[in-house]
Amino acid sequence: MSSLRIHTRHHIMLICCAAFLAGLTIPAAAADDSPAHRQLVMGLIYAVKGMPNREEAAYKKAISVKPDLAEAHFALGYLYAQNNMSKPAKEQLEAAIKYKPNFSMAYYILALIYFSEKDDFDKGVEYMQRVFKYNPDYPEAHFELGVAFGGRGELQKAIEEYEEAVKYKPSFWRAYQNMGTTYLLMQQYQKAASCFRKVLEIKRDSPGALINLGNIYMQTGVLDQAIESYKAAIAAQPEYVKAHFNLAMCYRKSGDSFAAVQHFFLAGKISLKNGDKEWAQKCLEVIKETDPNSRHYTELQDMINSET
Repeated sequence: MSSLRIHTRHHIMLICCAAFLAGLTIPAAAADDSPAHRQLVMGLIYAVKGMPNREEAAYKKAISVKPDLAEAHFALGYLYAQNNMSKPAKEQLEAAIKYKPNFSMAYYILALIYFSEKDDFDKGVEYMQRVFKYNPDYPEAHFELGVAFGGRGELQKAIEEYEEAVKYKPSFWRAYQNMGTTYLLMQQYQKAASCFRKVLEIKRDSPGALINLGNIYMQTGVLDQAIESYKAAIAAQPEYVKAHFNLAMCYRKSGDSFAAVQHFFLAGKISLKNGDKEWAQKCLEVIKETDPNSRHYTELQDMINSET
C-alpha cells in the first residue's frame, strides 16, 4: 500500500479531533479519567513525540480495557495505515465505525486506503460518500476524492470535487492548483489560468502556479507574459530547472539566442548538481541547436564529461 498523502499537522489534527471532538467536548475529554481514556491520551502523546511502538501499545491497552472505545480503534487503525499495514488498519477502522457509525474521519481514512491501494475504487468512493453524509463541508475529503477521480481520468468529476473543496475552504490553494492542472489536461486554458491566478492570490510567488501560467502563455503565443511568469518562478525558486528551460525556449522563440543559451546552460548546470545527467544532456543538445559556437556549449559539455 502506498503511503497516505497527509501532512504531519493534518495527521495530528485528525487523531486529536477523533479522540476529543468526535462526540466529546474538550472539557469532557479532560475530565474523563477512566483507565481506557488515560491510555488513549497516552497514545496520543506518544504519537506527537514520534514513539510509534509505545503509541500502539497504549491504544491496544485502551481497547483491552474498553473494547467499544471507537477513538482508540481509530487511532490504532490510523497508525497502521501510516505504516502501510493495510489489513489491520482496515480492521481497526471498521471497528471504530461499528462502535460509532457517524465517525466521519474513520470513513475518510478507509477511503484513502482504498484509493492508495487502487484495488477497489468504488469502495473508496462509497466510504468518502459516507464522510459527506456526516460531515459534508470537509474540504480535504472533497480534495482527495478529486485526486482519485483525476487519477482515473474522470476529469470533470475531479473538477466538481475541487470546486466543492474550495467552496468550503476558499484558501485551499492546493485544490485550485489541482483544478488548474486538470483544466490544462482538458485544454481549457482560460479556466486553468484563472485557477493558477487564484493560487497566487492565496500563496504569493508559488513556483508551480507561476510556471503553469507561463506554460499557458507560451502555449497560446503570449511570449512576453510567459517570460515574466518564468522569471517570477525563478525568483521564487532559483534552481527550478523547468522554469529556466522553458524561459530559454521563450527567449529562443522571441529571437533572443543569447538569453536562451544562458538559461539552457543554467538548467543543465542545475540538473547536473541534482544528479540528472539526462536532463543536462538535453540542455546541451538545445544549446547546440541554438548557438553551437557559444562558450556555454563547450563549458556544459566539459561538465557532463567530467561526471562520467
